[in-house]
Amino acid sequence: MTGLARQLAATVRRSLRPLAVGEHPYRQGDRADHLFLVVDGRVQESVTSRRGRELVLQTAGPGDIVGELCFCEVRYREEAATAVEASRVAPVYAEDLLAYARGTQAGALDVLEYLMHRVAELTARIQELAFDDVERRVLRRLAVRTALAVGPPTDVVVLPPLTHDEWAAEVYATREQVTAILTRLRREGLIAYRARGPITVDEAALQARLDPPGTKPPMFPR
Repeated sequence: MTGLARQLAATVRRSLRPLAVGEHPYRQGDRADHLFLVVDGRVQESVTSRRGRELVLQTAGPGDIVGELCFCEVRYREEAATAVEASRVAPVYAEDLLAYARGTQAGALDVLEYLMHRVAELTARIQELAFDDVERRVLRRLAVRTALAVGPPTDVVVLPPLTHDEWAAEVYATREQVTAILTRLRREGLIAYRARGPITVDEAALQARLDPPGTKPPMFPR
């Protein structure tokens, strides 16, 4: 949790808004004059095309902030937010946040820290989108999660379950694209999973797919 999120969490308890699964704190086209701090639960941000295709932008958890485009003089929401589990959020108006930033040096540094964190995230996203296709982004995420898995090194690694919407948010793709890729990887034997269950990864096959023999060393040695 960033310093800004900690400060907001300490001051917004009286304005908490409960959300049931599927409820929206805001939708595309709503007026954008405040952001939301996720206090508990999970809230998913997404955009929907005119043809009805949905692109998941992120799944935010406790301490995360959604709807911060109100900082950028965007008058109406370009994205929607949806609770994917029972959640509580707190609205924070842009003018109140700017007043906090102007009030003290610590407040200004908290806001600057948060904005720089978001810039770093967006820079990493741009680099991935520029250099990797969707399948390679999925393979890289699998490799990162495999490298971070708890337990002794083995040929087969079991990862906690993620929904296809959560995978889509991690690789900046649509759910349909992710579903097609995961299905293909399962058919090829790189992974195994059942609906809402953990993912079993053949690490050697995954590394060979990411870095074929004779190219370069594995990116994520264990």
